[in-house]
Amino acid sequence: MVDRIYQELPRVEQRIVQFEYPRRYEFDEFNFRGELIRNVRLQKGCRMLGIKQVYYQVALGSVLAQVQQVFLDKGIKG
Repeated sequence: MVDRIYQELPRVEQRIVQFEYPRRYEFDEFNFRGELIRNVRLQKGCRMLGIKQVYYQVALGSVLAQVQQVFLDKGIKG
């Protein structure tokens, strides 16, 4: 189900999903106390892909909504 959604995405949106999920720790940064710095994946992802932050956020939200809808249609609650 989820893989089908992922495969149908444009390449840039597939990369956004990669930045946020399976490869997220490659793009995270932590401060001197070991705390995660907010929005680093967003900023690095946008820089690497050459896109604006708003597109990154909208594309990610769209993918999440599609996945959620698939699970709701199947009757699986999260």
